[in-house]
Amino acid sequence: MYAGRDSLASRSFVAARPATTTGLAASIAALRDHLGAVWPMVVVLWGGAFFGLFYLYVAPTMAPPTLKIEGVAHFDFDKLYHLLSHAGLLALPLAIIPNRRVAWTMGALAIAAGFGFEFAQFFVPTRSFDLDDMSANAAGLVVGALTGRVIWEF
Repeated sequence: MYAGRDSLASRSFVAARPATTTGLAASIAALRDHLGAVWPMVVVLWGGAFFGLFYLYVAPTMAPPTLKIEGVAHFDFDKLYHLLSHAGLLALPLAIIPNRRVAWTMGALAIAAGFGFEFAQFFVPTRSFDLDDMSANAAGLVVGALTGRVIWEF
């Protein structure tokens, strides 16, 4: 596996992969290793996603995405988007960033965003605070934490 895996500073990307790692696991590990080698750029892109998500939360003209099929169904994608966006916001640093201090800082910001962004809507006249959205954010954070941990362990 990796030399220095539990180090706070970073981990080495030089160690060889076991020959038994194939398929999806090998692909995930290779992607993680590649992105881990350019982690400062990943941090900048993550910051852009963080601020972009904040904008989507407080933009007064944004409406929740829905799908209406006349006479058949009405599906509200809003909760799914809440779950997926916060899962990704937390999973990425936990799975990719080799500097664990930076990863945990980004993770703490993602957790704060999961609750703070929803509270920010309380102060936007055309938006509303919703406990269902906050629950979807919390579920996304749990999914993101578990996903990030699993990918880190590959």
